[in-house]
Amino acid sequence: MWAIVMVALHVLTGPQIRVITKPADVQHVYASEEACQAVLKADLPGKLQGETAQQYEDGYRRYVCVRIRDTEHLKLDE
Repeated sequence: MWAIVMVALHVLTGPQIRVITKPADVQHVYASEEACQAVLKADLPGKLQGETAQQYEDGYRRYVCVRIRDTEHLKLDE
């Protein structure tokens, strides 16, 4: 299984890493990396607003798909 993770680096406080879990009505765990990447490319940029969108455009904030450990035995529909 795969999830979208936000990554940002700050000079004084170091890395900020957060698993994306909002909005609640949207699926946040994906069966494959391809499914996760599809959501990143199609949906994510258009949902960012204000300062968050500017940070993304300027490269200060990135979103990546990361595999979730120890989930091989779980089933998830794409």
